[in-house]
Amino acid sequence: KNKVLFIDASSLYREDLSQTFLDPEHGEQIVTWFRAFEDVEGCAKVVTLHEIKDEGWTLNISRYVFPPIATTSSRYPKRSPRSKKCSLKFGPPKTTSAPC
Repeated sequence: KNKVLFIDASSLYREDLSQTFLDPEHGEQIVTWFRAFEDVEGCAKVVTLHEIKDEGWTLNISRYVFPPIATTSSRYPKRSPRSKKCSLKFGPPKTTSAPC
């Protein structure tokens, strides 16, 4: 296909005291995105090899997967914190996690 799927799942975890956990439902969400192999705003992005070349061959996820842009009246819109759209599609995480 000459395409790469970048997934930013850094918002999918559960916090308990000073530790974070990747629960089975988080893994299932990541696998769902992988199998779909399509863009998910703020969470996953399908990128061509040409786009990666244009970015200097960097594979840094944040170079391709952006948090959603908040609408503002400014000429330059501000980026909002990572939206909850990255949360599990089949239910919310057990606790709210910090933005990516």
